[in-house]
Amino acid sequence: MTSRAILAELPRMREYARYLTRDSSNADDLVQDSVARAITALNDQDEPDSMRAWLFSIMRNRHIDIMRRKAAAPDGLSADALDFEHAMPDMRLEASDFLRDLNKAFGSLPAELKETMWLVGVQGYSYAESATVMDIPVGTVRSRVFRARELLRDQMSDYFPRVQEQQDPGKGDGDD
Repeated sequence: MTSRAILAELPRMREYARYLTRDSSNADDLVQDSVARAITALNDQDEPDSMRAWLFSIMRNRHIDIMRRKAAAPDGLSADALDFEHAMPDMRLEASDFLRDLNKAFGSLPAELKETMWLVGVQGYSYAESATVMDIPVGTVRSRVFRARELLRDQMSDYFPRVQEQQDPGKGDGDD
């Protein structure tokens, strides 16, 4: 059952790895390394309650380790390599102003909000699964999603104007 459960998660793992690395080749390496670590860990323990969250946690932690090593090396990643638009090539190809603006707005989110919205909004993870992947409390996930949505809503206000609160016509304006 364990190998089947891991195999079932490979497409999502690869997609998340592409988001993390912004590169197909590095994503494949990250998935391969993460699966190898997961199999080794499963030999030493029972199968986790949430295989997907557990695998994503392994992959995220491995990616963080790799990024730390690269940052310490003289040829670390440039700021351009961390640009969100590299994670969503299909969005870059769209001519739509909306998609371009959404991509720009998403890319401008702080890193922790961007990752949280990626897991919850794009990957469809629950708050609890996202919290497990990022090793943070569920309440932190909720607040990050709220803040990210507010920032996105503000930046995309041309497309989604806020509805102004209107006074109930049945109530006076207080001048009675």
